[in-house]
Amino acid sequence: MAMKYLQRDETNTWHERIIIALSMLRYGWLVNPFSGHIIISFFTPSCKVKSLKLLRHGKTVGVERNEFMSNTSSNAILSKGGIEEIKEASHEVNNHMPDVILLAPLKRTMDTFRILQSQFTHHLPVIECTYMIGINNGVWEDKRLEALDEDNLYIFLQREYAHNIFVKSKDGDSWGDVFVRCSKLIHTVNREYKGKDILLISQGSIYQGIKILLHHSNKPWDGYSPNAMFSTKLCNEKSVGYGRVFRLF
Repeated sequence: MAMKYLQRDETNTWHERIIIALSMLRYGWLVNPFSGHIIISFFTPSCKVKSLKLLRHGKTVGVERNEFMSNTSSNAILSKGGIEEIKEASHEVNNHMPDVILLAPLKRTMDTFRILQSQFTHHLPVIECTYMIGINNGVWEDKRLEALDEDNLYIFLQREYAHNIFVKSKDGDSWGDVFVRCSKLIHTVNREYKGKDILLISQGSIYQGIKILLHHSNKPWDGYSPNAMFSTKLCNEKSVGYGRVFRLF
């Protein structure tokens, strides 16, 4: 694959990078606006809740087709298999009920919650969290990984493998954009729900973003490959965990 320089609309602009760095600094994280490296310091926030877990939405039509999704694309709805995954996950949630649920305002996460709610044994407070939204893949939506042209495949590899957090698809998000939302999320749960058991219902990129901010991993897809990310076929790679509950803290 020929190497190329990233174009202006394939990265955050310098203005956007400064905004990302300043926004994260506001919540306690130091970010290098040149490299995007998140600097560990004595002032880096920690989690103050009793427990923080994330339930990833069930498999979607896009996942089963091995297609990229945006946050609102037509393939970003739960598949039949995804619905069954959430029904299974409801048993684990019922056995370890949180004090509050924070819910991402996307169709696949809202549908995930409705399935859970139908299986709950008692009522739980639910807060819709408008900034708990992960990667938006923009113009890549409805495409399979192998269908990306050379330029877009290069952008994808830069964003995920080279860990260039300012790379994005056209009209999409970078990991820098997601980190800002995740830092605000951690700040909110520390302020509003200190000492509480919290369950987030959201996307895999929110899970990965929080892991990085809490220094549980270094790159967005540590331990994964494109095949694991976009394929539901059985393989030796780590499952990306659709319909699973992950403990973050």
